[in-house]
Amino acid sequence: MIVRPRPTFLQLFFVMRGSVVPRILPQILGFALYSGSSLSSRASSISISASSASRLSGWWA
Repeated sequence: MIVRPRPTFLQLFFVMRGSVVPRILPQILGFALYSGSSLSSRASSISISASSASRLSGWWA
């Protein structure tokens, strides 16, 4: 009979064999980069001043 030590929670959480994570990780990273660049370009186009305070109230909507 083969007896193996019991894996810890972290070992079970980070196991990659049989997981779909390696297949979808490039898509997740691609969307994260796209959304980050979109947010940074949106944030850089908004000037923060007293005259534009009314525009800032709903820039995320």
